[in-house]
Amino acid sequence: MVAFFIKVVRNGWAVFLAAILAEVAVIIIYQQNVVEYLWLNFIGCLLVITLSVLFQIFLPGAPTEEEVG
Repeated sequence: MVAFFIKVVRNGWAVFLAAILAEVAVIIIYQQNVVEYLWLNFIGCLLVITLSVLFQIFLPGAPTEEEVG
């Protein structure tokens, strides 16, 4: 979703970090039984989009695709 709809994020590293952190957050929310099961998809999507935009803004020195290989 980030690649298609959020053109501000141009760094795959920001999306990768956001996806890892969002997955950890969703697992913790699931284990704590905070919300119903179907809301976890929405929360995960929202977290990935939000965190990737924040990482893109605050981590400008993250490696680009050319640097990674």
